Formats: sequence, structure tokens, C-alpha cells
Amino acid sequence: MLDIYKPNDRIDDFRRLACYPAVGFLFGNLATPYGPAYYQFAPRSMRYAYPMLNLIATDLGNPANSSLSPACLKAIAFMGVTHIITLPTFIGTEENMTYVATKGGVDWDVRFLRTQKEPPLIFGSTHANLVLASNITRPLCSENIIQSRTLCIAQDWQTLLDTVEIDPENKSLNFIPVTENQSYESLPGLPAVHILESKVQNQQVTIKVQTNEDCFLRLTLSYYPELRVMLDGKKTGFYETKAHFIYLKCPAGTHTIRLTAPLGLLRRLMLILSSLAIGICLLVLIVSKLRKQ
Repeated sequence: MLDIYKPNDRIDDFRRLACYPAVGFLFGNLATPYGPAYYQFAPRSMRYAYPMLNLIATDLGNPANSSLSPACLKAIAFMGVTHIITLPTFIGTEENMTYVATKGGVDWDVRFLRTQKEPPLIFGSTHANLVLASNITRPLCSENIIQSRTLCIAQDWQTLLDTVEIDPENKSLNFIPVTENQSYESLPGLPAVHILESKVQNQQVTIKVQTNEDCFLRLTLSYYPELRVMLDGKKTGFYETKAHFIYLKCPAGTHTIRLTAPLGLLRRLMLILSSLAIGICLLVLIVSKLRKQ
């Protein structure tokens, strides 16, 4: 889920960054698969995610169009944004008010607006998902990092978005852009993938997919070499895409993919210390209460 906050053109909107990443990024040594709340510690995939998400927010708030632009819809699919939540933008007079953010291309739920509840949120389903398939991987040059307001982003994010083509019906890419140190690979057939089930939990993401051909699956989860990826209960190899997501090879048929971010040593020590601290506090409270009695 992408929490836009206000649909405006501000790439480093603090409230948007404080809620986001919420698109299922798996961060190896932090608390949840959604990634860190603060962009200073964000994974490298955010170099592409920040400008693409700003493109979505800007397009939502643009009063000139009644539907989301093709570029915006492609960014939603590329980022695996399944749902959007945002504050609406209004234009017109009080008698003839228009909700700019409820644009075509997303199935919006505006019940909060109709009941005049606060805050006046709108929620929409995009019909995108965390998985895209392709039969081709193609290496591209590494990105140059530039400054955009307070954020560091990839200079070629727009070029990358323009280069890929997404088939929303088959959930497929014309090719998966990969890092420049990898080689070109091709498989026969044109793949289509169907998501049967997906579950995002603390430290773990589970996805059940059905594919018609042997293919490469690109998952909108940040690449970390420490990740543990299982295909049908067996450990499998995974690789880094150009946008610093992960991809893996998947045979035709129905399969269950499970990704786990193992707890780092520091986090394990912190959990032990936290448990001890809670135990000591409870003991002190119990002893204090007994003494008063």
C-alpha cells in the first residue's frame, strides 16, 4: 500500500516518507518487510522508488486530467503498488466540488468522503501486484546518483521507466533490467503469471504463483544478499535487478515463494536485552506491590 498523504509535487514530503516505504520492501536488518520509516536508512531500491512515487502523487493531484496518465499507471505497476491511500484534492466551488484525486485507473473507495469523516481519506485498488514475469533479462549501466531536494535518487529513473513495457493482463515485462555485471538471458515462450495468494508478515513474505511458462519472476522486494529465498520449500538462488529489487528463475506451474529476512546479530541482542528489561521491570513492580501490602 502506498500512503501518498497529499497528492502534490514534493519528492521529500516528510509525512509521505514517514509512512512509506509501504510497498512491500524487505529490509534485511530492520523490523518489518516494509522497510525503514526514515529515508536516511532506506535500501538502494528507493533511489528509483522516490521519484516514481512522486510521479504518482503529482499525477493524482494534477487538475488538468480526469484519468491517471499512462506513465503513472506504468509506475504503479512497476513499483508493485497494490493499493493507494491519500488525502483528496478539491477544485471548483462548494456547490460544484470535484475530487481530483479520484481519477480513472484506480478503483476508489470514497466512503470516508461521503460520510464526512475525518480525515477525509480515499482508498483505492490498483490491480497491480508484487510479481512481474519475463522471459528476458537484459543488463543496463549502473545509475548515477543525483540530489533531488533532500534525497539522493537515480538519475536514469525516467529512462528506466520509459524503457520497460508492462502487460497488465499477463503481469509481465518485456524484459527485466538487471545490473551491468550480469549477462543477457532469454527463455522460450511468453510468460503470464497469476497471483493465487500473497501474505506479508514481519520478516517474511509468502507468494503463491501460477505461471504458464518457465520464466524469470521479478519481485518488488529490495535486494539484500542476506535474504533467504525458498521455492516450494527448497532454497533457491536470487539476483539483483537494475532497480535493486530481486528476481529469480521459476519453472512453469504452481509454486510457493517464501522470502525471509533473517534477524541480524545486533537485532537478536536487542531482543534479548529488551526481554530482560521487561522481565526486570515486571519483577520490580511485583516486589513494590508486595512490600506495600
